Amino acid sequence: MDIENRIITGKVLVDDEWESRQLPPPAFIDYSTFCNKYKEVVEFLKENSILSNRRLGSKYNIYKKILEDGEFAHLIIPTIVTEDPSEVYDFLDKYKEIILKPKNGQRGEGIYKLSLRDGHYFLAVNKEEKTLSKEEADDFLNNKINVKHYLYQKCIHSKSKSEEPFDVRIRLEKNGKGEWEVAIYLVRIGTGNKVVSNITQGGSASQLDPFLQANYGDDWKKIKRHIKEVARTFPYKLEKIFNTNLQALGVDVGIDSDHKVYFFEANTAPGLDFGMGEVAVLKAEYYNYVAKEILGHKKRDKSGKPVITQLKQDFKERFSIK
Repeated sequence: MDIENRIITGKVLVDDEWESRQLPPPAFIDYSTFCNKYKEVVEFLKENSILSNRRLGSKYNIYKKILEDGEFAHLIIPTIVTEDPSEVYDFLDKYKEIILKPKNGQRGEGIYKLSLRDGHYFLAVNKEEKTLSKEEADDFLNNKINVKHYLYQKCIHSKSKSEEPFDVRIRLEKNGKGEWEVAIYLVRIGTGNKVVSNITQGGSASQLDPFLQANYGDDWKKIKRHIKEVARTFPYKLEKIFNTNLQALGVDVGIDSDHKVYFFEANTAPGLDFGMGEVAVLKAEYYNYVAKEILGHKKRDKSGKPVITQLKQDFKERFSIK
């Protein structure tokens, strides 16, 4: 990439073959927020293109904004952030089992469960659980993880009948009408794991209907309706709360022992581990929508180049981003 001369070296599909080309930045880029670490390149792309996705912020920031908005507050798990270990112990005393998550963690890494049973502390991670003395618990909070780098949540018992943790990934993409559509509902099961259900940490996957039927009896249809309602409405609320337009989204929910659905997290770089075909079809439809409805009416300067600032404004107006 030649930032100074605004040139990108890449490949273009011509007659079913990829050819290397040097071109100016395209008006629209299907962008993954995993690329944010390349700051200079990202700033260049932001100035010269419309990027499809952006990071929404830390897990706690997302929870906080949803609670402030109110409409989906019922989905939020009781959560605290603190720099004081005594507040962690108070939270643990209230709920007896809590989950410790890195504020900026990914792929289920660094997640622990801390329990208080009969006056004893129990720490679980991956497939192991061990008993801690109060002094060992203090050392863990202060030195092993550093209290201020984590958030603390009531433990939601989203477990199968065989006591394996799971969550439901609602994998969404924008479609050919610029609207959210579910590519796949995927149940991720932490086989043999005591804390997380992320498949990268070891586990298995299931389709939604057979999993709910096997684990929730006569309630399975009601739970499915609730999950589908979240899929239908929640992505639009996230865009409104964060005043942005997104293209791809992974919404993770869990189901507590009382069959209530809770929001775990939202991922704007959800990957293609499952449902690749469904995702690819939706992406192609959305690219066509953007090309016709937004870029097809693009304004150009005297040299014939797209006026990117005007394109961005048109894009925001199209999706009612204020």
